[in-house]
Amino acid sequence: MKRSIIQNPFKRTTTRTALSVIFLFVILLVLLFYLSQNYRSNLINFRKSELKRQVEISLNTIQPIIEEYRAGKLSRDDALKQSVNLVRRMTYNSETMQNYIFMSSYSGFMLVQPLEPWKQDTYQLDSKDSYGNYYIRDLIQTARSSAGEGYVSYFYPPPGADTPGEKLSYVKGIPELECYIGTGMFFDDIDNLYKEYLLSPLVIILIGFTSIYILIIIYIRPLLRCFRLLLNLFHKISLAPDIIPIVPKEAFSEDSDEYEILTGFDNMVKTVGESRAKLKSSEKRYRYLYEESSGVRLTIDLAGMITEANSSFLRTMGYSHEAFESRSFSDILNPGQEDKIRRIMSDAAAGECTEALDFDLKDSEGNNRTILISEVLEIPEDKSKTLMTGVDITNRKIAERKAALQKEQLIQADKLASIGVLVSGVAHEINNPNQFILSNAGLLEDVWRDCVPVLDEYYDDNGDFLIYGVKYSEIRDQVPEYLQGITEGARRIGKIVSDLKTLSKNDSNRPWSSISINEILESAVNLCSNMIKKGTDNFDLKLEKDLPRVFGNFQQLEQVFINLIQNAVQALTDHKELLSISSSSDERGRVHVVVEDQGCGIKREDLTKIFDPFYTTKRESGGTGIGLSISKNIIDEHKGNMIYTSEYKKGTTVRIILNPVDTEGEHCAELS
Repeated sequence: MKRSIIQNPFKRTTTRTALSVIFLFVILLVLLFYLSQNYRSNLINFRKSELKRQVEISLNTIQPIIEEYRAGKLSRDDALKQSVNLVRRMTYNSETMQNYIFMSSYSGFMLVQPLEPWKQDTYQLDSKDSYGNYYIRDLIQTARSSAGEGYVSYFYPPPGADTPGEKLSYVKGIPELECYIGTGMFFDDIDNLYKEYLLSPLVIILIGFTSIYILIIIYIRPLLRCFRLLLNLFHKISLAPDIIPIVPKEAFSEDSDEYEILTGFDNMVKTVGESRAKLKSSEKRYRYLYEESSGVRLTIDLAGMITEANSSFLRTMGYSHEAFESRSFSDILNPGQEDKIRRIMSDAAAGECTEALDFDLKDSEGNNRTILISEVLEIPEDKSKTLMTGVDITNRKIAERKAALQKEQLIQADKLASIGVLVSGVAHEINNPNQFILSNAGLLEDVWRDCVPVLDEYYDDNGDFLIYGVKYSEIRDQVPEYLQGITEGARRIGKIVSDLKTLSKNDSNRPWSSISINEILESAVNLCSNMIKKGTDNFDLKLEKDLPRVFGNFQQLEQVFINLIQNAVQALTDHKELLSISSSSDERGRVHVVVEDQGCGIKREDLTKIFDPFYTTKRESGGTGIGLSISKNIIDEHKGNMIYTSEYKKGTTVRIILNPVDTEGEHCAELS
């Protein structure tokens, strides 16, 4: 059962054509209305300027009389009388009638009114227009305003008419004679012209658009119907490209243009359908070879954009087809390999055999993947694209690096074992004379303590005397300090020897135990004290008391902290820069150790590689690149976490988090 489809009438070509005609008609109508309004406004402005001009001409005519009054040659009554007689003779032709100039006093006494002579020499202050407005008062108020002139609109019957019309008068005050002069015009003819100017073109436009629409319906509608059929056919093809639709060309006569158009379209669709079937079969075979290959295959254009990649490559990189669209090869290529990719692309374009090169790429999670590109070919059908074939050798590279690291660790362990034997022997040789110094220093302190009373008595009896060229009074209190310094120095030598012996012990078979992080930090700082003193004058050690104990290996963790302290000191560029070491615990009982420096910091591009075996930025100064890698492995074995943050030229902060021991001495929980 077919579903009934409700078509949108606005999608029909005929409907859209009709709406377009109507829209154009409305646009022309609005334009015509605007032009008509502009025409009416221009006429009104012209009438207003004409009224003002006639009043100014009349005022200029009686100006000499006013000047004589101002000069005292005429009295006010004589000047007013002469002005009235002169104004009564003033007339002019306007667009609608033989017009006149009127004159009235400020008190409402009508002096000149040729249209209604019976109103002359009478008070008209209370006169009203056809709508009950006191228009004489409005005229007086305008004439006596601060401007002394203006326009007043009111409704008054034109000469010979009973129906009132809109009249606009312009008046100007004559303060010297306490009167005003003015004239007016009716505006009904402007409204008639406006309607004629608007309606006549409107009728013509309406007839024209109606005729055009009829012609469209009669002559263009079949062609529009043909186009609508073509659009429907295109829509069907877009929904089902593999199905060739039936072209309803029989809907038109065979001698019509519409029939020829649909016949040509039918032939084109059949030809395209046959070509698509052949292309699909060929593409299916190629796609099988391309997609199902275990090797990595991807296509790159001249702009470096990846236009296609097979499933093996996408699985290796952890991307979906959708997420990998329009991605540049440089986006996933680790820095420093641009020359290699340009070289093999150039060789492929020149038709030369390319050498096998490995590239380090970033997968979807930011991890490094190593791809060995063994073959690069320019696609013959499209020379703007290059096909790369390779294999993922990431696991092989990891295995090689692990083997190299283990070899280096064995060498390092052997070195440490040899150094341990040497350190143990040297420590024994140093420890014997140091114990002699320590015991004799204590004996000398006792001897001096017994000698002081005798020497004091001699001093009291005979005065000051010299001991080894120094006055007794000066050396009396200094000798105990000298002896105390010898004792403290010997004890410090003993502590360093003890820490060296502890560090040099073989701990591979040593069982783990509950240990104090603060004791490890103090031992590490003690061993690195000389390096710290040479590196900075701004060293800060803050160890929180009563820290929870952790379960681990003392020597291994000491090795980690010594490595971090050495790295921090080597990063310092000035003696004023801070080196800070602190320990603390959080609410979960975990132990935090923070080693912070204000040294040169680490570049952003190097920060992701610091834990890679044999990666170092200090190769020239003898760096091996395994210190942080070994330290990271030790912290991981202790089920802890090492967090490295650094800002180039501002400093580095390393935070190590270790779990406390539980009641049985084991790790209470792994870090989340």
